[in-house]
Amino acid sequence: MSNLCGNGNMLIPRTDQVRMREIIAQLSATHGQITS
Repeated sequence: MSNLCGNGNMLIPRTDQVRMREIIAQLSATHGQITS
């Protein structure tokens, strides 16, 4: 499990950024251009 945790930890930043970008894109599409 320590190996999985290590790999997951290293992949968290990249996945987080990708997810954040997708979430922001979805929110932007839903909210339109309110924040911009």
